[in-house]
Amino acid sequence: MKISLAIPVFGQENFLPSAMDSILLQQDNVKLAVMDATSNDSVQEVLNRYTDLLSYHRHGPDAGQ
Repeated sequence: MKISLAIPVFGQENFLPSAMDSILLQQDNVKLAVMDATSNDSVQEVLNRYTDLLSYHRHGPDAGQ
């Protein structure tokens, strides 16, 4: 069974490694999408360590809710 997860991120790069490591430990058949609305590269730097886990990633400011 494949599990799909979506993680919206806005300036939470301090918590992102814990979330990503937890996903890696719990499940090996995961499709993971991360939507990063921060305008700087701090979240992108974290996600660069998890490229094999990511199925989709969007980085950049958005129009908000």
